[in-house]
Amino acid sequence: MKYALFASGLSALLISHADADERGDKLLREFLTYQSKLEAFSCELALSMEIESPFGPMNMDQKFSFAMQQPNKMALRGKGGGMMSVDMVSDGENMTTYLPMLSAYMVDDAPKSFAEMNEPDESDPLGGAGLPGLDSNFLMVTAEDIEKVLSTVKSCEFVGEETVEDTKVLHLKITEKGEAGLPNMTTDLWLSSDGKWPFRLKPDMESMMAMAEEEGGEDADMMEGMEMSVTLDMRDCKAEIKEDAFAFVAPEGARKVSDFSEAMGGMMEMDEPQEVVPEAEEEKKGGPLEGEPAPAVTLTMLDGTQVPLASLRGKVVVMDFWATWCGPCKRGMPGLSRITFERRDQGVVFMPVAIADRKEKVEQYAKAFPESNEGRPLPSAFDEKNDIASAFKVGPIPHTLIIDKKGVIRHVHIGFSPDHEKNMAAELDALIAE
Repeated sequence: MKYALFASGLSALLISHADADERGDKLLREFLTYQSKLEAFSCELALSMEIESPFGPMNMDQKFSFAMQQPNKMALRGKGGGMMSVDMVSDGENMTTYLPMLSAYMVDDAPKSFAEMNEPDESDPLGGAGLPGLDSNFLMVTAEDIEKVLSTVKSCEFVGEETVEDTKVLHLKITEKGEAGLPNMTTDLWLSSDGKWPFRLKPDMESMMAMAEEEGGEDADMMEGMEMSVTLDMRDCKAEIKEDAFAFVAPEGARKVSDFSEAMGGMMEMDEPQEVVPEAEEEKKGGPLEGEPAPAVTLTMLDGTQVPLASLRGKVVVMDFWATWCGPCKRGMPGLSRITFERRDQGVVFMPVAIADRKEKVEQYAKAFPESNEGRPLPSAFDEKNDIASAFKVGPIPHTLIIDKKGVIRHVHIGFSPDHEKNMAAELDALIAE
């Protein structure tokens, strides 16, 4: 498996050659040299991703804690859930990767060194799908790595001293040489004022997408017509770690798998077009926020009407996150519409929420919804910036929540199954009776 902390191919964070900007080269050398001498290192990471695609905008934020210890201990842990959350933990003997969105983890032998951890492996069940924005060599650099990658960078420019969020930083712009006629790739890196610690990283996603187009294949098809911005902030950097930093404890309900495709079970197969949110073919009971109060959000309906979720307190609310390109979503929608409509006089409200989609396509689907002929229109909200989905920690769709009269999320269903309608009808009746 490919043990890359962040699989973006941005080796632009490495040493520039002799004709690069002299001060930039010096600062980067000193930074990597300092990092390579650390026996242990920890920091807090905040990844921000903004995507503009033909299917609508998406804004995703994810926080992580990170720790490493030479020669091969590493822990990257997602914080607060979210679509991009992942845990990767190497205790020196085993490497465990946990994906909250699948509630599954797999265990392999730990690599013997960080250098081995960075080597690509086509057997990776995720296909190298990590988090964009940072090459793992950057936070797990060794003295051997520095010279090994010397020839990969075309230039390193010192942009200047800047103040970012009341913090004085040093700004570098690093350009990696494109190989075999591929475009050069650039990355902006901000260091602490003493040049020892990373502060912020922002890769040039345009160059990455241009490279994907040059290479062709599935990545190019997925990125067509897409604009992406990625920023990674690194704070609280220090040369120390917590005692239990590299211990992995499987979360309750998580299952161990030999391959993540086993847990995915085809849920990544989508109706056209390809989209940045996966759909779930098989239903999974339980999920993020179950048993917790529903976030205080305001839903925007297709006609522009604003509906604060809190205004529905005292009713049983069925929220269904869906999209027009999601096959399982459309298979489950008629049943959800039926069981909620039958219970409307008992205080049940159906509130579908379309995400990662085009508004005009959602409007067309709602207008042509077959059940409309039976007096059951589809009253969908449209989550234009996917803020609502983020608040509810939505991963694969359909993602259906049942909220009780007190505003507590009592049931979460992810995916679709033949028993979908029957199971939720029973849950609704029990909540109505409370």
